[in-house]
Amino acid sequence: MLSIAALLALSIAPVATSQAADAEPKETLVEPMKAGGSLKLYASPDDKESAGLAPPEAMPLHVTGTQEKGFYPVAVGSKRYWVDGMDIKMRRDNRAKCNASASVHAAGQLGAATNRCQ
Repeated sequence: MLSIAALLALSIAPVATSQAADAEPKETLVEPMKAGGSLKLYASPDDKESAGLAPPEAMPLHVTGTQEKGFYPVAVGSKRYWVDGMDIKMRRDNRAKCNASASVHAAGQLGAATNRCQ
């Protein structure tokens, strides 16, 4: 019979691990909730009044920093604006690099093939 510590260690042991590529920053894009629509731009996350509109042909916009108060910084041309997180859809570029293969019990675990993280 296994001890509680051994059972706990077995239950939390990862099948395959992944790590983010530290050299490559993740790209986050935003676009309006309604496809083909324009997006309100704000001068700061505290502004109630819109500073203008990003036209549909400028989409998607690249997020240039971290969110503040539900607003995301974006670059339109050479100017920095903020977009309301409630008005946008986000697309994140997420990729994993596997550094361990699947365990010997891969047949009993869905999606645990050796190319799982590619």
